Amino acid sequence: MLLTQFILKFRQRFTRLYLQLGTLMNFKNLTALISLGLSLYLCMSVDVAAENLKTTPNLDASYHLTKDPSNQKVFKDQMSGEDPNVWLKRGQLEKNEPNYKVIWEALKDSTRSSIPADRFHVGLNALTEAKDEYLGWIYWERYSAPNASEVEAKLALGIFNLNPLGRTLSINANIKPMTSFVLGDSEYFLDFDLGKYYLGPLGRAIGVRTYRVACGAGGSICSNELLRLFTTQEPEMREVFISRVGFYGNYGGEWNKDGTRQHFIEELNAIVILHPSAKNIPPQITVKAKLRKRTLKREFKWTKGADGRNHYETTDREIFPQVHKFESLDSPYWRK
Repeated sequence: MLLTQFILKFRQRFTRLYLQLGTLMNFKNLTALISLGLSLYLCMSVDVAAENLKTTPNLDASYHLTKDPSNQKVFKDQMSGEDPNVWLKRGQLEKNEPNYKVIWEALKDSTRSSIPADRFHVGLNALTEAKDEYLGWIYWERYSAPNASEVEAKLALGIFNLNPLGRTLSINANIKPMTSFVLGDSEYFLDFDLGKYYLGPLGRAIGVRTYRVACGAGGSICSNELLRLFTTQEPEMREVFISRVGFYGNYGGEWNKDGTRQHFIEELNAIVILHPSAKNIPPQITVKAKLRKRTLKREFKWTKGADGRNHYETTDREIFPQVHKFESLDSPYWRK
C-alpha cells in the first residue's frame, strides 16, 4: 500500500471513530469534544509511531531523522550525487601507484574500454586474517554515451598477494576472480562489508552491499539494501548468498506555504547472524529485523540450487517491503 493510501486510511479511521464516539456520548460541550479528539489522535499516533513512521517538516530535516547509516548514504547519493572522496575511504588507488596497473590488468573488462577514466575506480583492501592477502577490485559506474544504450554498473573482485619485501602485488592464480558481477537496473553500489563472515568449509566470505531504488510517488526516496557474500578461497570467488537486509522509505507529503514539503520516513533494517555448525557444513544464516515488538526473520541454509550448484537458499517469505513493487511497511503479509 502506498503511503498516500496509508495516510488516507488513517484519516478516515480517525474521523470515523471520532464522530462515532461524539455521537454515542452526545457531546454538547465543544471543549469536551475537542479534548476527546486530541486524546484519540494521540492514541492513534502511538500506533503510527510503532510502525516506524516518522514525520519531518521538510526534505532537509528528513536526513537528520534518518537513523540507519546506510539509509543516510542512500539519501546523499540520490539527492546530491556521490561524494568522490568516499572512494578514497574505500581503498581507491591513485593511477600512478604501481599496484594500480597490476589490478587493472588482472581484472579489466574489454567490453568497457570506452568508459571514461573518471567513471571507474581501482582499489585494494587488506584482509585481516592474512597480512599478505588483499582484495583487489575495479568498480565501473553506470554509464550512458550519446546515442548508445546504458551500460550497467559492474564490480570485479580478485584475491591478491603482496610481497612484503618489494611491496609488489600479484593475483592469486589458484582463485579465479569474480568478474561477472553486474548490478541490475536501478541498483547502486553502497559499500564493501569486510566483516568476519566465516562460512565453515567455504572459508571467509567478503560482503558487498548494494541498494535498489524505486518509489510510487514523485519527490520520494525508497530503497532496499542488499547483502551479497562472495567466497575467497580456491577454486574461485563466487556469489553464494544474497538477501534484502533493509528498507528505507522517505515519502513526500503535504506542501508547506514556504514551498517546502513535509516528509514521512520509514526504516526497517536487519542484523545478519551466522550460527555455529558442524566442521564440514556451512553455517545457517539468519536475517532478522525488529518491527514494533515483533521479530521478523528468514533462515538461509546451504542447499543445492536449480542450477546444480550449492548456495544459500530459504523457503521463508520475504520480511522487507519490496520497493520495485512500491510497497511500504503497511503492505507486506505480516501487516494483514
